[in-house]
Amino acid sequence: MTAFGALPFSDELKQGVAQEKARPVSPVYPQISQAIYNNVNDALAGRVSPADAMKKANDQIDKALSTF
Repeated sequence: MTAFGALPFSDELKQGVAQEKARPVSPVYPQISQAIYNNVNDALAGRVSPADAMKKANDQIDKALSTF
């Protein structure tokens, strides 16, 4: 039995680890991360619809990317 074998979700975990990728390199990564975090949390809390949250996040990300 492997270390993964004792976990009921081991196949999914193993697949996720095998497919991992580094975060994208960007000088505005903190702004991108914050846009995603804030808007996903607003949608999860029911303050905005998921569609509106993703549109706002996309707009904020585009704005951050346009600064360099």
